[in-house]
Amino acid sequence: MTATMRHMALFLALALGAAATASPISKVLELLGGMEEKTKKQGKEADDAFKEADDFCHRRSDDLSYAIKTNTGKKEDLEASIEKSATKISAIASTLQETSQGIEANEAELTKATEVRDKEKEDFAASEKDLLDTMDSLKRAVSVLSKQSTEKKDEDKA
Repeated sequence: MTATMRHMALFLALALGAAATASPISKVLELLGGMEEKTKKQGKEADDAFKEADDFCHRRSDDLSYAIKTNTGKKEDLEASIEKSATKISAIASTLQETSQGIEANEAELTKATEVRDKEKEDFAASEKDLLDTMDSLKRAVSVLSKQSTEKKDEDKA
């Protein structure tokens, strides 16, 4: 209700109120006054509810903005960590490959060395057998020569 209408209603109420206290116009004016108060009260409640919702939206927006900034920083840190880990994985994979190749080379060398040692062992065993046979033959020869020498001395003395 506008201010002009209120003034008019008040003027009519005063003019008619003086003439009759319970006239239909005074009843209408009374009802209009009640409606005006009720409408004002409902408008204030709607304004309060809107202000509360607006405050909630602003707080929620601030909270979400903070969370976005925080999580963006965390995301960047995690991406850097992932990149650093990928570099480490690559370096370790390269080292692992080099080590595997080194192990393969060492195993090949070990196999060759084992073959050489086995051949040398066989050669040594054959040489040792020959030497032992030779030593045995020499001992027998020395024994025979000693006997012959002793027999010759005994013959020379006799």
